[in-house]
Amino acid sequence: MTNYKSSKDYVEMLIEGILITGIVAPIIEEIVFRGVLLKYIEEKTNIVFAVIVTSILFSVVHLFNGELVGMDRYLLIIAGTLAGIMYTTATYVYNSIWASILLHAFWNLWGLFTISNSKIDYGIFQYVINNNNIFITGGDYGMDASLISISGYILISAILLFKKYKY
Repeated sequence: MTNYKSSKDYVEMLIEGILITGIVAPIIEEIVFRGVLLKYIEEKTNIVFAVIVTSILFSVVHLFNGELVGMDRYLLIIAGTLAGIMYTTATYVYNSIWASILLHAFWNLWGLFTISNSKIDYGIFQYVINNNNIFITGGDYGMDASLISISGYILISAILLFKKYKY
């Protein structure tokens, strides 16, 4: 039996996606991880340790989004840690938590356009890719844990650092 969604369902999904995923989650997560924890750990230790610890914690929190096993879990931890480093880099380059909030919001909003190897119940616009390679699809977590996104986290962090130290 096919489950057809009404236009009202899509409007509600769009509003929830934008409000929760694109606005609320980035603000709360960035205040907690880059605003409170990062500064606290940095004051007690040093910046490198603070960046690593808060970025790993950021990835671990995302494990609660679903039951992941095996390589899916490892990909999420790697991707989440690198995403945390990317958001931290934005915070330091622009000397403002708002930089990481905006970057996080844009990244999450991009997630409304999902690419998956099967039809899923979230995401406003979906593209089903005929590939089961978890390094391309991100496994059960989705594209945010794929090597494509991991490359994006690294590239954006490098661009931000280049911007900071170029001048």
